[in-house]
Parts: sequence; C-alpha cells; structure tokens
Amino acid sequence: MNEASVEVLAQRAARLERQNRHLRLGGLVMVALLTGLIALAAVPGLEYFKSVEAERILVLDETGKVRGGLWVDKDGASTLALSDQNGVVRATLRVPVTGPRLDLCSPKGTPQASLIVDSAGPALELRNEEGMLVFRAP
Repeated sequence: MNEASVEVLAQRAARLERQNRHLRLGGLVMVALLTGLIALAAVPGLEYFKSVEAERILVLDETGKVRGGLWVDKDGASTLALSDQNGVVRATLRVPVTGPRLDLCSPKGTPQASLIVDSAGPALELRNEEGMLVFRAP
C-alpha cells in the first residue's frame, strides 16, 4: 500500500467515526425523549379532563353578553337560566329541596307559565303580564 491510499483510508475512517458519534448522540436524545414522554404519561392528573368543576358556569354570546348560566343558589337549589338576545331571563329551571320548577317568562322577564313538582304533586300555573295567577291545575 502506498502512502496516498493510507491517507485516504485514514480520512474515511475519521469521517465514519464522526458519523457514528452523531448517530449515537441522536439515538441517546431519542431515548431520552421517549423516556420523558413515558414518564409524563404515567403522572396522575395529566390525563384528558373528563369533567369540569366550577361554582358557576356562564354562557356568553359573541358580544360578551351573558345568555345562560348554571349555578347553585345559596339555598342549595340548582339553577339553569337562559336569556334572550336582550339579556332578559326567559326560562329558568330550579331544583330546590321542595322539588323542581320550570318557569317560562315574557319578554319583560315575568314568569308566565310554570310547571312545578312538589310534595303536593305536579302543578301548572299560568300568569298574566303583571305576574297575577290566572290559571292553576290542579
């Protein structure tokens, strides 16, 4: 072997050693990333949320006006309220200790039709615009 071919072989060996170092470093980085991902997957509490917990949930329209809400009143009644585009509450569903109640309201927000279920049984109430009872069954 002449001196030129030995020099070429030495250069090729040096290049192969550099490539080998880069490949080993890349492999170590991949192993470290996979180990980190596996460790994160095993941490409790990082799974996708299966529920949302809040004391009050408000639904807003595109202008930021409250159009609906869900909350628990101070007396313990669960309440769902829905408002019209003017912000007037037009329907409420409340579930107090006495039993559920659904109120459908006028454009002014006055309850006009109510379905009530309490210890006396179910009842339907109809009211005029001023809120005066005009019909109740039974």
